[in-house]
Amino acid sequence: AEVKALVMDLVNAVARCWEALPLPPHTGGYFSRTLAGKLPGKFAVEDDILHIRGNAAEREKMKNALEDLLPTVLSKQLQVDDGRLRSMIIGKDGVNIKRLRQNTSVDVHVGKDPDTTVRIAGSTADVELVYSRLKAFIQEHRQITKELRLLPHAGRFMWRRLKTIGCEAEAFLRMPREGENLVEIHGNQRQVDHAEELLGEA
Repeated sequence: AEVKALVMDLVNAVARCWEALPLPPHTGGYFSRTLAGKLPGKFAVEDDILHIRGNAAEREKMKNALEDLLPTVLSKQLQVDDGRLRSMIIGKDGVNIKRLRQNTSVDVHVGKDPDTTVRIAGSTADVELVYSRLKAFIQEHRQITKELRLLPHAGRFMWRRLKTIGCEAEAFLRMPREGENLVEIHGNQRQVDHAEELLGEA
């Protein structure tokens, strides 16, 4: 029995086999691009699983290297329920995502309906930077609708000017019923604010 145990220990020590290690959620894409040269051995990344290959000592060395890397990695996400905004974040043929990957360490994944999540993974500093920029971009370009109450008896006069003001502000304006003193403004925050300013000057 002791001899058999010694043989098994020897086999386990020298046998080169695969071992699966879980990665933090949504970081598989980032690790698949950045682990080359950082892990001292053969490996493969599938979804959020890292597969390492080697004998016991080699696998232990890779595990230790991974443990050193994990504290430097962060994953964050944003909910973007506007399909137009998601398309703007991706860019034509994915050009914006490719540019982010080239200029930073991050991996950005934009969900498709019904998944409305934008996931960002990478080094902590780069993730925080990209997250803040995407959040500001979303806030700036998110489509909103605002109702504005006009002065009494101004509705009939303003109805004739809505198209001109809408063109100048790059927003969509409409009055639910002609002659009423209520205007609906639709656009992003900058467009709505500009239209409201122009209506106040009219």
